[in-house]
Amino acid sequence: DKRVNLVTPALFEIGPTPQKMARLSVADILECIKTCGLANSKAKNVKRLAELLLERHDGKVPANFEALEALPGVGHKTA
Repeated sequence: DKRVNLVTPALFEIGPTPQKMARLSVADILECIKTCGLANSKAKNVKRLAELLLERHDGKVPANFEALEALPGVGHKTA
């Protein structure tokens, strides 16, 4: 969790909205989060999550657990 808090400012600087995050390459996302464990999978999940927020939720983070947990990389603890 501490590592995530360290890397997210740089990630959100280049992808502050779902629209901008979805346009980033997985490599760009990975560059920001590479010091996190399982960074390759997380980078793919972040990109796909942003795409799904746009496709399914009008670019907004859903408010219910079921919709949150249906997003890539979002488990019960995160939701």
